[in-house]
Amino acid sequence: MCLGVAAPLIAIGSFTLWKSYQTLKQEAERATTFQAAIAVRSLSQWTQSQLDTVSAIATLPALRRSLKEDTEKVFTTALQAEPHWKDMSLFSSDGTMIASANRADANKIHAIEISNATKDLIRNVAEEGKPSISGYAKSPVTGEPAILAICPVSSTAKTVMVASVDLDSVWSLFKGLGDRSGTVIAVVDKNKRVIARTLQNEYWQGKDFSKAKSVTAGSRALRGSYEAVGIADPTTRAYAFDHVPTTNWLLVVGVPVNEIYGHAHDWLVLMTVIAASAVGFSVMLAFWATLHFTRTIRVLVKESLAIGHGDFSKRVNVPARDEFGLLARAFNQMAGHLEMNKDMKNMIDQVSESIRQSLDLDQVLNTTVSELGLALGSSRCCLALVDNHCTLDTSDDELVFNHMWNDASKGGSALKNRSILITKHSVLKLILQQGSILSLDVLDDGVNTPLFENSAAETDDWNSIRSLIACPITTNEGPLGIILVHQCDRLRVWTDAELELVEAIARQVSLAMQHARLYNRTKSMAEQEILINHIVRSVRSSLDLDTILNTVTGELLKALGVERVQIAQPRNEGPLVVTHECHSGHLESVKGVSLYPDQLDFRVAHSPVIKSGRAASLLASTTQGWQARTADALNPNSTHDQIEPMIPAQMRAEILQGRNTVLGIDLDRLSHGYNSNHDYVDCEGAIVQPDANTVTEPPIAIITDVDQDSRAVPFRHFLEQNGSRSLIAAPLVSENRLVGLLVVHQTEKTREWTTTEVRLVAAIADQVAVAIEHAHLFATVKHQAITDGLTTLYNHVYFKNRLQEDLNLSKRKGTSCSLLMVDLDKLKVINDNYGHPVGDAAIRQVASILKTILRSGDTPARYGGEEFGVILPETSLLEAALIGDRICSQIRNSHVPGLGRISVSIGAASFPKQACSAAQLIERADKALYVAKNSGRDQIRIYEEEEEFGDDTTGSAHQKSNAEETRSI
Repeated sequence: MCLGVAAPLIAIGSFTLWKSYQTLKQEAERATTFQAAIAVRSLSQWTQSQLDTVSAIATLPALRRSLKEDTEKVFTTALQAEPHWKDMSLFSSDGTMIASANRADANKIHAIEISNATKDLIRNVAEEGKPSISGYAKSPVTGEPAILAICPVSSTAKTVMVASVDLDSVWSLFKGLGDRSGTVIAVVDKNKRVIARTLQNEYWQGKDFSKAKSVTAGSRALRGSYEAVGIADPTTRAYAFDHVPTTNWLLVVGVPVNEIYGHAHDWLVLMTVIAASAVGFSVMLAFWATLHFTRTIRVLVKESLAIGHGDFSKRVNVPARDEFGLLARAFNQMAGHLEMNKDMKNMIDQVSESIRQSLDLDQVLNTTVSELGLALGSSRCCLALVDNHCTLDTSDDELVFNHMWNDASKGGSALKNRSILITKHSVLKLILQQGSILSLDVLDDGVNTPLFENSAAETDDWNSIRSLIACPITTNEGPLGIILVHQCDRLRVWTDAELELVEAIARQVSLAMQHARLYNRTKSMAEQEILINHIVRSVRSSLDLDTILNTVTGELLKALGVERVQIAQPRNEGPLVVTHECHSGHLESVKGVSLYPDQLDFRVAHSPVIKSGRAASLLASTTQGWQARTADALNPNSTHDQIEPMIPAQMRAEILQGRNTVLGIDLDRLSHGYNSNHDYVDCEGAIVQPDANTVTEPPIAIITDVDQDSRAVPFRHFLEQNGSRSLIAAPLVSENRLVGLLVVHQTEKTREWTTTEVRLVAAIADQVAVAIEHAHLFATVKHQAITDGLTTLYNHVYFKNRLQEDLNLSKRKGTSCSLLMVDLDKLKVINDNYGHPVGDAAIRQVASILKTILRSGDTPARYGGEEFGVILPETSLLEAALIGDRICSQIRNSHVPGLGRISVSIGAASFPKQACSAAQLIERADKALYVAKNSGRDQIRIYEEEEEFGDDTTGSAHQKSNAEETRSI
């Protein structure tokens, strides 16, 4: 009877076992197919990330200009950021390489032949204008196997950027999956070339299986039959296939059969033993036990497989309190924990993705607080950044809440006071200093939030908080801000998982802020480099110094965001006078103002200690500045002995040592190339050796607060005229000579100058010094080209050009223009009797008298030898005769050392009365000069039409006079 009852029981148990076996088999096959789909998704995301990265790099301006040096710098930076990239190259649409960078050997350019397939791919990308990724290929730079990520750079020039990605980067996506289970995953491109394989990758990578036989997938109804791709081996496997949509790659997953069915066989043995044991028991007990255990196990297995598919919302409802009830509750807790971990991971992934996809820090931070608040189900989530007001003083540091999310349904209201002072002994200060998270689980009603040092400083926005989390955002450089999570509607105990989530988000935010700072710093450096290049081009392309200096001051004003930029140069009005300036619209120009006071009190120079004029001037200017600050305490007739003690000791010591400084810049050392190893001479003429323990400051003045810096005291008047609060002053030095001073002013408030800003000013100062030196050299050469070396008057070439210009001007105005031709009498006799040096002295004497007598608009020039020409614009013939007579009289009364008195003969003619061209005017003035020579010399004669000059009037007057002098000898 028991056997009769047990037989149906065994049959029922066997049927149940067979059904469970089929269920497990189907679930295992679906798991294999699902594993292939997950792998394809991961591979698709990886390929898309590679294309997004090369597309982002291709948008950089340095690549669009197709300059080799700039492009290679960008490639080198990209290779450092992408460890799986072997090399990068830039090609034209016809396949010609423009620039390249190689990780292995950055300085070596490999000359290899690019395959036709690669050229076709480059050409297609250039024509279509869309990025693409290849299958198994070879690097165009090194020839090594790689995956090519190709992206167009410029649509006009049709250039294409190619990044060679290591094949092992695909293998690394799936490595370790088959180490224990024996599962093999292979990735094959559309040409049936193996890109990566989890098992024996080094052997299979690159194999061609275009002619391999076909195998059948694990579930024929779902996947069908595909060509084999070389993953077949002696191990019996079930296969699942899938394609990567963007690249048309084939991904194959092979799972050993024993891994799929092994557990089912184990369950078969177990159930058989249970069924056989049931024969010895009563039929009802065996039937009940079999039914109960089978139903519970099926539920657990089904829900476990659902969790394996990623559905963490499943729960098992077993009301019994036996072992199965405990197992069900443990299963439910595990599912809940996995679901929470999944949500946290998804949120962290979303934040990370937003950081990678956006350079807008505000957008990233706003997204972060909203996602974190929703994930935690809090009332309010806010993120505050530390504002140090650009100063080193931490007493006024504040937390500024510009990024906030709130849920009004849970009691969360928007913060009204979005700025909180970080006091010295507050909990906020402690959290930021220690860099550790703080969670307050229970806050009683009426108790102030313990984040504030003084409860009176607490605002109404914080009274409703019942529980909170405070997590600092820190880097190696110090705290950047803090994340606060508030629960206002109820008391809440924060779990460890929630605290870990907030810490993970804080780390991601810290990374985003560092990336934003790096981007801003890189952008600033690029803008500064563009500015310097623009100034360098201006210096090289123009010799107009005013244009160059105006461009420099304007561009530097915009680059630094200051209110005033000046260039001071040595002028007659003072040692350093503002000659060029660019300032904000609300400020007044101070162009022409000297750095030094207009009136210096030289009474201090009578001090027995100070004898140097330089030191006396500096001390006088310093005293005057301090007199202004102590006007109420001093009598207007105060003496030097009363004033000197009020000067700071350090400043007085520097003055007494003869330090020649401008805003703290040591000009004595500057004149020696600013080498700390060089000695320099003080005001008394003694040799001063620098202290070996003294650190030499760079030749640039950086003043954060002019009211607190002693270097600004001697220049107080100048700084008050500019309204300066902070400044940078860089000397303009050319060949160890000070040719000017570049000064950058901040007038609205004090400013902490960054190293980048100081370096920019120093670099521009070097270029400005070069521009000034070039302009001075050009002016010197130009002056020498039009000046006579002996007399420093204009030469013959300039005389003729200037005469033509003045005649043209006379035509337009309808005025007269007269010409005097002046000839030194008996120069040949002087040279023969007294020597040429005396003759040269006589010529210089005549030139000196001409420069003294003539008006500012007149032009004296040495026409040739002993003959001079004088252009008198807007002067009638009568006025010219009077001027000529005065010249004769002045020269007649002059005395030449070693010679005595000299005389000149002058001929005069006027335009347009007596001549209609420059040549005719010179000819007729020369004829009048000849008449003066023949009439006894030392006189002026005016050209007259009725005068007859005989047959030899065609010669010049000075040639005839030389002949007459020879005859007289």
